[in-house]
Amino acid sequence: MQKVYVVAHNFKVLMRIVDECLGEAEGYPEMVFPALGTGILGYPQDAVADAMFDAFVDYTMRNPLTSIKDITVIVFPTDKVVLQVSF
Repeated sequence: MQKVYVVAHNFKVLMRIVDECLGEAEGYPEMVFPALGTGILGYPQDAVADAMFDAFVDYTMRNPLTSIKDITVIVFPTDKVVLQVSF
């Protein structure tokens, strides 16, 4: 049960990091992110994809005039599991 709490808490932190990065990128037309936490930290790729996508949507909903028009998520090319997750 505690592990579920830690993972849920970490996804909130992940979403906050994405939000802060997008805020720092204001003024630029695009932003590139790695698939955060899916490597050494071992977070589930589908959950990370969902959390990052939710953070992107939340940011653009709160900032409809954002300069950021394109967000790219980079994954390690040999990580077939991550490549199968759809952003």
